[in-house]
Amino acid sequence: MLSRFNVCLLLALTSGPNLFGADFAMRVTDKNYLDTQGFSVFLYDNTYHPVFVDQKNTAMEMILHGQRIATNGDVRLMPTPEQWDLVATLKDRHADTANSRLTADLAFPTFNFSYTLEVAAEPGGVRVSINLDKPLPQKLAGRAGFNLEFLPSIYMGKTYLVDGTKAGIFPRTPNDPMVTVPPLADEPKKAYYLEDWDKAKGYTQPLPFAQGKNITLGLDDALARINVKSETADLMLFDGRNRAPQDIEEGKTKFHTRRAVISIVPTKASNAAFLSVMVGV
Repeated sequence: MLSRFNVCLLLALTSGPNLFGADFAMRVTDKNYLDTQGFSVFLYDNTYHPVFVDQKNTAMEMILHGQRIATNGDVRLMPTPEQWDLVATLKDRHADTANSRLTADLAFPTFNFSYTLEVAAEPGGVRVSINLDKPLPQKLAGRAGFNLEFLPSIYMGKTYLVDGTKAGIFPRTPNDPMVTVPPLADEPKKAYYLEDWDKAKGYTQPLPFAQGKNITLGLDDALARINVKSETADLMLFDGRNRAPQDIEEGKTKFHTRRAVISIVPTKASNAAFLSVMVGV
């Protein structure tokens, strides 16, 4: 029996009358991505470089009104992973045109952890699920989570709303408390200079600057406003610049300027996580 590592992401463009028609539906194109007017979702159309692992145009990507708003959607082992941090190995990917569904078979061989990342069209958007063939390894409980990185130039300085009551502004500069997150015992050893970098940073990761079940991003931007909703664990927004401030480079396609990572982190090895992406609300 399959277990589900469940994350729920609701992406909803909430502004402007009839930006998406009532018949909004996504379909798999002949190029193997999900598409409808104004919104496209790719799944491993590109892969990570085997050495540098620094692409910002791979895994699950979302294009809204011609702008890439989010990328690198997949399971990671850190809230704000950096260049050279461990990524899953892509084994295969499939496009099911009959059911309007994309899937990617992935694994972390070091931890004997394999799963299928699925993006399926449903009325108003897509639903993303992470399906495991066996329970999440205990050592990855509280570490493995689904991460999605949002484009900094679109959301930096704009407002967000958590659970309908707590408002904030995406920061222009990082200033979050840090906590120690030591490497896992079985994690592959990095090159000595990367180990030195991590040691110098104290193996730290930032705490989330926002957390809740329902988060609206770009509340004040009609064409970038999206809503993210979790059915299980809390959504968390992190600022990756706390770890890598040197990555701030305006205009680069590999954008580290503002890394708003939505991460669902299970607390038990048996936890499931769901992900849904909805557009056109």
